Amino acid sequence: MLNWSAELADLGIPDSLDHSDLHEGQLFNPEPGRFTFFDEQFTERYGPDSLPRLRDAYLEPWAGNGRSSKELRRALTLAGRLGVISRAVTWGRIFPGASDETRATGAAESTKRLLQLATAEPPF
Repeated sequence: MLNWSAELADLGIPDSLDHSDLHEGQLFNPEPGRFTFFDEQFTERYGPDSLPRLRDAYLEPWAGNGRSSKELRRALTLAGRLGVISRAVTWGRIFPGASDETRATGAAESTKRLLQLATAEPPF
């Protein structure tokens, strides 16, 4: 786990942003007749077999820099795991008005769940 950041950095993929809360209300219309979206409920609508195709479409913009599909998929896994860890670390700051007991309990449960996600194999 300690080497995930270094491994991701070694792949040389430029930094990008993902706010990690996309949903149907966040539908993008980059040009007439074209819509782009991503939703966590994607598998409920289209089934888990659709994830590899969606993953590859997501990674496609980075494919032109000489990186293999395997390297890009590994980068996505690493970035996802590191993002989950980041969320776990910042949980206590999300609810500054909550009591110390509530924040501690919520942070512990959330951190436990998020860290389990970070070490699990990705769904794609």
